[in-house]
Amino acid sequence: MGKLEEITAAQEAWRDAKGAYDDEAAKYIGVAWLPSIARLGPVDGVTREASEKLTQLGEAEQAAAAAFFAAFDDT
Repeated sequence: MGKLEEITAAQEAWRDAKGAYDDEAAKYIGVAWLPSIARLGPVDGVTREASEKLTQLGEAEQAAAAAFFAAFDDT
């Protein structure tokens, strides 16, 4: 795979991961939920299962973003 294809694939993976997170978070509009801010405890209106799923999706989005930027290394 060439460098351009690697960067494009990483960008698409990041876009898909962000979309998955945004789709899940959209169910809780009005609930404070920002992946870049550490939670101090449970958020009202979000079940434990939903919180865990959002956390996993947020971590996956962050990993995909890191992979995208890493794809530019050694260019």
